[in-house]
Amino acid sequence: MFMPNLSSAARVTARLLDQYGAKQLLQVEELRPGIYRGLLAGGGLALAVVRDNGGISVTEAQPCW
Repeated sequence: MFMPNLSSAARVTARLLDQYGAKQLLQVEELRPGIYRGLLAGGGLALAVVRDNGGISVTEAQPCW
């Protein structure tokens, strides 16, 4: 059974909330260990990756529909 890393999940969620705000960030989910997807209002996505050094990289993508 896969157990999420709650420490990383909390750090990523806090980073995305700081960057986008509570009204814009709808949901955060862990896709793989250290890789998270944030669903944004309006259909956008934010991909967050926890690096080996503990830093968090965030890339935003717009839906292509």
